[in-house]
Amino acid sequence: MRQGHLKVPPEVLSAPAPVCPACAYGKAKRRPHTTCTSPIDGHHSKPGGGISANQLEAGCPGLIPTSEGSPISSRYHYCNVWVDHHSRFIFPSMHQRKDAKEMLQSKLAFETFSKKHGVQVRRIRADNGVYSSQLFQASCDTNAQQLTLCGVGSHWQNGIAERCIGSLQAAARTILLHAMSRWPDVITDAFWPFALQHAANLYNHTARDGATASPWELFTGEASTRALQDYHVFGSPVYVPGSAPKWRNRCWQGCTLGTPPNTLVMLLWSSILLQSTLRHSFT
Repeated sequence: MRQGHLKVPPEVLSAPAPVCPACAYGKAKRRPHTTCTSPIDGHHSKPGGGISANQLEAGCPGLIPTSEGSPISSRYHYCNVWVDHHSRFIFPSMHQRKDAKEMLQSKLAFETFSKKHGVQVRRIRADNGVYSSQLFQASCDTNAQQLTLCGVGSHWQNGIAERCIGSLQAAARTILLHAMSRWPDVITDAFWPFALQHAANLYNHTARDGATASPWELFTGEASTRALQDYHVFGSPVYVPGSAPKWRNRCWQGCTLGTPPNTLVMLLWSSILLQSTLRHSFT
């Protein structure tokens, strides 16, 4: 509203933000007792100059989207997050296992996306563990990328990725809690991969306070591909037309799972998931 996307009276802009129960439950955290003394991104003034990486462990199985046939029995359990130091652009990728092979697939996916927009990844800051595997280090050497790893138990040395994961997780949790409270018979915590991706899309295509460009625009150098009207409430009902006998329902009832690369995929995801696993909740 303050950026002029919505027309509201002036007194609304100056009014204090109302307390949202979902935000209070989903985003509450302890206040930090220390301050940063050595910035990680001090000399990274261009996209790709410095990238932080870290893994998020969901704690519960997450649904894997399918575009045809029945949903598969496999589930996501992890999310790898790549954060550009200059733009703070976030690139999440979901995974079933926490191993070097899937970590390398995540790295290649991010590099492919970056090269598509003319960005070359030069430095990577990551935690220890799977990032210190020979497979991951060999990939960095092949692409002439400088890799620095945090010390054991020294998570503050990867503070950019830790902070972005905390913000992303809090936003996704809030989105999911709100959807579950509105449609508890359908939305469960297994929808966390969709909520996480939806939260990342909202963050990447929205300018931060005091900034004139969004992380997407700063990273890619292109105008945002999303408009405010593209974002619907996560978990809200959606009706997908389909073939049916003459005197039967003319559509399937599904739920909005965010804004993937195109709307058609969103509709396919929602219709197939709910047809196969949540049919008892249809009205």
